[in-house]
Amino acid sequence: MIPYCSISNSLRKSKSYLPFFFLLLLLLGSSCKGKNREENESDDSIEKVSLKVKYAQFFSIDNLPLGHRIKIYNPSNGALLQSLVLIPSKEAKTFTPQEGEEVIAVPCKRLALLSDTFVGAIELLDAREKLLGTADVSTLYDAELQKRAKEGKLHSFARSGITDVESLIASQVDGAMANYYDGVEHSMPLPKESPTKLIYNNDWQESSLLARAEWIKVIALLVGKG
Repeated sequence: MIPYCSISNSLRKSKSYLPFFFLLLLLLGSSCKGKNREENESDDSIEKVSLKVKYAQFFSIDNLPLGHRIKIYNPSNGALLQSLVLIPSKEAKTFTPQEGEEVIAVPCKRLALLSDTFVGAIELLDAREKLLGTADVSTLYDAELQKRAKEGKLHSFARSGITDVESLIASQVDGAMANYYDGVEHSMPLPKESPTKLIYNNDWQESSLLARAEWIKVIALLVGKG
C-alpha cells in the first residue's frame, strides 16, 4: 500500500500547490483499494499489484505478471516517447524486452528527480532515502531533504538550468526523471550503455489537476510504493 505521510514543508509554503497535493493524496488513497498484502512480504511482491490510469492522457500502465509496462506519450502529437518495463531486480536480469523498450529494475535505490514537483511526490510517498539528487537543492523546503543535502547525501544536477550529464552518470543513479520538451534528448545525451535510465514526465502538460496528480503512480512504482 502507498503510505500516507505528513504534507511537506513545500506544500505549506506555497498555497498554490495545495489543491494539487490534496489531489495527490486522493489518488494515493484510491490506488490502494483492493490491495491486501502481508506486512512481512518481500519488496518484490509490491510489483504484483494492479494499477490503471484514469485521468492522465500522456502515460499508460500495462499490468504484467511480474511488474508493469509504462508507456509515455508526446503531448504535441500523441506519439510514443518511451516504453519502460518496471520489474523486480531478480527478474530484470533475465527479462527480454520488446524492441525499443527499456527495462528498469525496481525498486530503484538511487533516483534523480529534476523538478521540484517530482520531489513533492517523493515526500508524499515517504521515500526520501531513494532520492540522490534534484535540479537544485537550494530550492528545497522539506527539512529532511535539506538535512540530507547539508550532509552531502543529496546533490544538485541542474543548478544553472542545464543538466550536468557527466555528474549524473558518475553518480550512478538508477533513473533520472525530467520534464519532456522538444530537444531534451539532446540536452541530456545519456549513453545507451549507461545504467542510468532517463524517464520523461509530462505531468505539466496534462489538462487537469487530477491528471497531473496521477503521475505520482509512475514515481510510486519506481520506488516500490505502488
